[in-house]
Amino acid sequence: MPRPRTNPDKHRKNVALTIEPDLLMRCRALAAQKGRSLSQLVDQLLREWLQKVGPSDSEIEHAIAEFIEGHEQKLSQREARKPAKAAKTTR
Repeated sequence: MPRPRTNPDKHRKNVALTIEPDLLMRCRALAAQKGRSLSQLVDQLLREWLQKVGPSDSEIEHAIAEFIEGHEQKLSQREARKPAKAAKTTR
């Protein structure tokens, strides 16, 4: 039986980050000292930073909408550059 589909908005997402080696080592050490994973530490720090910076909900929603619009434009440009697939013929 296939696994039921879940709401992807409610699950954590994997992301790739490029971090200087010395910063990565310090963050891993701090996370270990606090008994947390690096992912948990980054999650916590980002949440704290967003609370400090304090963008309004409407600013965040606007930024998300702009990001999605730009992403969709990139996807449609990629699709437009792809060569059309030749139709298969049956014998």
